[in-house]
Amino acid sequence: MDIYNEENQMPIEECSNMLIIAYSSIYFGASDELVKENYDLLKTWYEFLRDATLIPTNQLCTDDFFERIDKNVNLSIKSIQAIKCFSLIAERFGYNDDKDNAVNTLNEFMNLFNELFKDSTHLPLSYYGSDDTYSLKYNLAYDKILNTHLFSEKLLNNEINHYLTKVK
Repeated sequence: MDIYNEENQMPIEECSNMLIIAYSSIYFGASDELVKENYDLLKTWYEFLRDATLIPTNQLCTDDFFERIDKNVNLSIKSIQAIKCFSLIAERFGYNDDKDNAVNTLNEFMNLFNELFKDSTHLPLSYYGSDDTYSLKYNLAYDKILNTHLFSEKLLNNEINHYLTKVK
């Protein structure tokens, strides 16, 4: 009996979670040891995110309360944050080539993200989705919590202002 079903996996979500939590642990004062011991695994997860590209394909994620969301913007935000976290981990341990690779990936992803949404009043639910869609982009919170400064204040304010129009 094959109990592993590829359709029920969340690789971008889970790789991102592990990179963010690994960096968060040392950012908030935990010992580097566990993160250092698992650096190769963290690098593998980063490489998966890099190769998965900025715009995620139709895969399961924690935003899927009703159905899968193809090209989910919030999932993309999480992967961007995770790549930033990996670059900071690599830098902390002196893996400068890995840090530079991650920073290059991050710059590529951020340039595309910013270009795609430069004229938006808010971020839609999915890439290439209509402007009348929205979702709570809770993955933006990592940018504030970890002081990574990836997303502009204008984008963050646009999101908040749009949410406020939906509160009843």
